[in-house]
Amino acid sequence: MLVYNIKRSINILGVADLIAKLQKWNSPYKAKVLLLLKMGYLKLHTTRDFYPMKFAT
Repeated sequence: MLVYNIKRSINILGVADLIAKLQKWNSPYKAKVLLLLKMGYLKLHTTRDFYPMKFAT
């Protein structure tokens, strides 16, 4: 489906216009994905660092 949609977009807009529109496009999902990645990273690394301290006490 993705290839079909890209080919259709190229046929409608042309390569140059499609590239220009993709470069100008601002994704509303980019910030959400980065936030989720940061939260997941912090969750993994903080739990790993704090568990040895709990066992030692």
